[in-house]
Order: sequence, then structure tokens, then C-alpha cells
Amino acid sequence: MPQDHSVLFRGPGVERHVFLDVLERRWDPFAGLIEVLKRRGGTGEIIRITPSQQEQDLIRQTEYAGGRSSRLWRYRKLLPAMRGRVVDALRSAKEAPAVLYTADEGVWGELAGSIIREFGGRVRGVNFQHGLLLPVKARYLRLRRTLNRVTEGVVGFPVIGCGFGGSRSDTYLVYSEAEQAFLREAGREAVAFPRLIKRDLIMAARTEDGPLGRALMALPACVPGSEIRCSLEDFIRKMAPLLTAVSDRTGQPVLLRPHPGRGGDIAARMVEELGLGPNIEFDASADGAHVAGQASWVLSAHSTVLFEAALLGLVPIAVRSSCFEDLLPFEHEVVDVRLPLRDQLEKTMSEETRSEYADRVSNEWAFEGEVNQIVDEWVQLEGAGGPR
Repeated sequence: MPQDHSVLFRGPGVERHVFLDVLERRWDPFAGLIEVLKRRGGTGEIIRITPSQQEQDLIRQTEYAGGRSSRLWRYRKLLPAMRGRVVDALRSAKEAPAVLYTADEGVWGELAGSIIREFGGRVRGVNFQHGLLLPVKARYLRLRRTLNRVTEGVVGFPVIGCGFGGSRSDTYLVYSEAEQAFLREAGREAVAFPRLIKRDLIMAARTEDGPLGRALMALPACVPGSEIRCSLEDFIRKMAPLLTAVSDRTGQPVLLRPHPGRGGDIAARMVEELGLGPNIEFDASADGAHVAGQASWVLSAHSTVLFEAALLGLVPIAVRSSCFEDLLPFEHEVVDVRLPLRDQLEKTMSEETRSEYADRVSNEWAFEGEVNQIVDEWVQLEGAGGPR
């Protein structure tokens, strides 16, 4: 059965803070903010809305298993139901200021934006960056928005995302100054606050024992329409020499993390086909916090785990190939599988490089006052609703 909204906390104030979780994650992007809101005098209720497990399975199948083109059919019941749950949670606040928080772009950001507009400026929308998103304007943005207006008018919900910064949220909370600058240049309100978004991950990582000199590679989803320009099978084939070279250098098997939206069946089949077994150890639980206690070097083409690695003092290594060649919006190392690997790994996997990244980790966690100032601005709701 679908879950209705859950009241996490009731405080003395009148503010209504509603968090929409589309998918449960290993770490909670909202945890840091919720921690602050519970001690905030103005907080009235903190509400969390999460799809049922069956609904989350449908979302994963649609978004990560080639079902995006059939959203209109697949989401015909789910999106109206989710809209109803969010609207009920916001409407019960009556005239009190309310903020709707999401951690997803794509069609879910569009759904949140349409709900915000429905309340005519009484609700502010805040979108937390949840993945590594390239600061690039989506193609055919005007056409996408036109299609969404048509489907909203006919069936009551949008069916296509509008890219990073394209949704109709009022404010974006992002990983770095690069995403912040991109959004501000596009006329959007944005705040770079990685310590807040990754609070849950950082606190979990601090309980780990520390890096063991191993390497981890995070596989991309490789779904149509994503940044990776090849299939998952082709990607693993191109990575095979690198996986072997990295294993040889560390003297240990490389931890291989399948994308959480794809599962490990394809990766396991390819590892066997390519004879990589001695060089690979699968670790399906290798979220950022777990990686901090297992690995010193983290490799991927385009993955949030690279940003998390840098935040935790590990070495993020962006792997270049014909599948993906774009620059990432934060400092990282680079290995190109089309070039000789030995000299590249000599530098990127050196003790000097590892120490350099470890020394950058910030030990400053006292940001509650700064967060409260930001929330003060969010609950001043005049003009909320994003671009039309």
C-alpha cells in the first residue's frame, strides 16, 4: 500500500517543512538540514513523504532500465498519487509558510515545480543536488516545457525532465561553486553547501577505520540519454586493462561497485567473460561511507562517488575513454585508458597524491547558524514558484 506522509517532528513554531523522497538512498541528503530544523524555533512540523517499496521498484525500472520513454503509461497512477500526498501535506499548513524539498531533477523536479505554482507563492521549492550533474543547459528546453504543459493539462502530470537547473524549483542546494555559478548565470538562486548535503555520509564515514590502500571503481548506469556514450558491456570492456593495472599496482583486487539502479548481473557476466576474476572483488554495499574505510583511490567516469571521495579525503580519479570525456566541476585526477597506463598511475596513485587529498578534508562542522540564516530566507515566500 502507498505510504501517506509521515510527521517526523513537531515543534513550537508554524513553519511546515515537507521532504519528498523519490528513492531511499544509502545516505540521506536531507539529514543535515533536518537535524538543524529540529532545533529551530520557527519549525512547526517536519513531514517526510516516501513512495512504497513497490512504487520505488517502478521508479527504478523506469529511470534506470530503459523505461523513460514510457513514463506517461508507467507513471499514470504513481505521479497523480504522489502529487496528492504532497498537496495534502502542504495544504494542511493553511496560511503558514511552507517549504517543499526534493533531491531529484528530471520529471520529479517538474512535478514539484507544478505543485509549488499551484500554491501561488505560499510554498518555496528547494532542490538538493543528489548526483553528479554536468553544468550544461538541456537541449530543446522550450519544447520540453511545452510538452509538459500539454501533459499536465491532459493527464495532470509532467512526463519529461528539463535538465540540471531546468526544473521550477526556487532554490538549488548544490555540491560546488561550479554548479552554483552555472545556475546563477542562468538566473537561478543557488547555494553551494556540500557539507550540509553530505552530512549523513560524512558522519557515517567518520566511524570507519580509514583507507586500506585499495582502489574502488564505480560503474555508471549507461542508460540511453545519460552522459555515458556506450553500453555497460562496452564500458567494462574498455576498463578491463585499467582494472588489471590498478590491481597490479595496489597488490589487491579492485572493489567494483555496480550502479545501484542497474544491479550487478551484467558486470558479473562481463568480469567472467573478460577473465578479470582475480583482479575484481564485488562490493554492492560500497556507498561513500563504506568506501572511506576500504579504499584510498576511487575511479569512475561520471559518478557522485568521485565527488564524495574528494569530500572524504580520498583520491577521485576520473576515467576518460570514448564513452565519456567531459570535465568534471571539481578538482580531481584523470586517467585516460587510450594512453599508456603505467606513467599515469605512477602519479595519480602515488602516496604524495593520496596525502595531498587527505590534507584537504575540512574538520569544520559548525554550520548551524549559517543554515538557519538560509532557512530564514526560504520562509520569506514572496515571489516563490520559480520561472514560468
